[in-house]
Amino acid sequence: MEMTSITELNPPESQDGASRCLKPTQEERLRIGVVIPKGVGKGYSGPTVFLKRLVRPLLDRSDVTIYAGVQEGHQPDPNFIPPARSMDIGGTRGADQLLWALRSAVWIVRDSAELDIVHFHGASFFNLLPALACLGQGIPYVLVPLASRSEVVETGKLSKLPFVRPLRRLIVRRAAGAFALGREIEEELTTLGLATERIHQIANPVTAGFFKSDTHQSDEDRALRVVFVGAMIERKRPELILEALAILRKEHGVTLYADFIGPFPSETHCDRFLELARTFGLSDHVTLVDYVEDVAPLLTSRRGIFVLPSKGEGLPGALTESMAAGFPSVVTDVGAMGDTVRAAGSGEVVAASATAIADSVWSMVADAEVWESYAQNARSYARENFHEDAVATKYLHRLEEFMAGRSGKGIKK
Repeated sequence: MEMTSITELNPPESQDGASRCLKPTQEERLRIGVVIPKGVGKGYSGPTVFLKRLVRPLLDRSDVTIYAGVQEGHQPDPNFIPPARSMDIGGTRGADQLLWALRSAVWIVRDSAELDIVHFHGASFFNLLPALACLGQGIPYVLVPLASRSEVVETGKLSKLPFVRPLRRLIVRRAAGAFALGREIEEELTTLGLATERIHQIANPVTAGFFKSDTHQSDEDRALRVVFVGAMIERKRPELILEALAILRKEHGVTLYADFIGPFPSETHCDRFLELARTFGLSDHVTLVDYVEDVAPLLTSRRGIFVLPSKGEGLPGALTESMAAGFPSVVTDVGAMGDTVRAAGSGEVVAASATAIADSVWSMVADAEVWESYAQNARSYARENFHEDAVATKYLHRLEEFMAGRSGKGIKK
C-alpha cells in the first residue's frame, strides 16, 4: 500500500497585505466579524476551507475581522488574512471550550463599535455562547452550522444540563439570520425557533482550479478510481468503501484503485484501516494521502467516482470540489448531499451499506456512458452553483438583507 504525505500542492495565491481590514474602496463597507474555533489554519479541513473561500472574494467589498482559535494542525495560514485576535484553545475538553467561548465574547464586546454583524462559523454550543455578547451589545449575528445532527441539535452529555436547552434556543431564535448547507440543518434551526424566512441556503464554495481538467493524464490516472476526500473518522465511514471494493472483486472480478485523501485522527486509527485493507486483499490498490494544501491537483489529474457514505454532513466541500472536477458521486442521503446529487443528476444516493455502494459504483464502471453523463452533469451544476465568486456575492447580499431587517441597525460609516 502506498502512503503519501503531501504538504504543499499548488498553494493558494498570497493575499497581499497583513492587516485584518483592507482599505475601503467605497463609502459604505459592511464590517463582518467571524468567530471560528478551529481558526484559519494551513491544514485542509472543511471549516477552514469553507471560510477562506467565502471570505477571499469579499475583501474588496467589506472589512473582515477574524476571531480564531488555534489548535494543532490549524496553525495560522500566512496566505490568508491573519486573525485580529486569536488564542490557543488547547484541546477539546469542556474547560478548554468554555475558556474559548468566554475569551471570544470579550473580544466582541471590546470591538463592538467596529462591527456591523458577526458570523458564527460552526454552531456547537460553546461556539454559540459568544452570541450572548452580541445580544448585549445590540450587534446582529448570523449562524452558519457546518453539519446536520452534530451541531445545532441537542446531543451529548452537555444537553442534559438544565440551562443548555433554553440558552441554545434563545441564541438561535434571536439570530438575525442563518445560512444552511442543507435541508436538515434548516429544519433543525426552525425547530429551535428561527423563522424560516431568516434562513437561506448556501453552498460550500469551490475555487476555479477545480474546473480545470488535466490533459496530460497517464493511462493509470485515466482509469476509473474510487476517491474519498475528508477526515478519516468514524462519522464518514471510509471502511464501508473498503468493504464495497471487496464485494466488487468477489462478485464482478474487478479490483479498483482507491484514493483516501485526508488525515486519520490517530496512528491507531490508521493502523486499523491498513489492517482492514490487508484483510480484504486491497493493500496494493489503496493509496492514503494525509493533509494537503489543495486537493485540486489530485482530483483534476484523475478520472474517478467520489464516494462518501457519511452519517452526518451539511454540504461537504469534498462533494462540491469533486463535482467541479467532473466526478460522479455515490453518497448517503444526509445533509444536502442527497438533494444536491439528485438535483444535479450527477450520481447515486444510496443506503449506508457496502453492497449498495458496490452496486452503484459498478453501474458506472460497467457502462462508460453512465459515468460520462453523471460527470458532465456534475461539472455543469458545480460551475453554476458552487463557484466561490457566486457564493460570496450571494452571501454578502443576504447579510445586507439581514441588516435591513433589524430596525435601527444600519451599516456603520
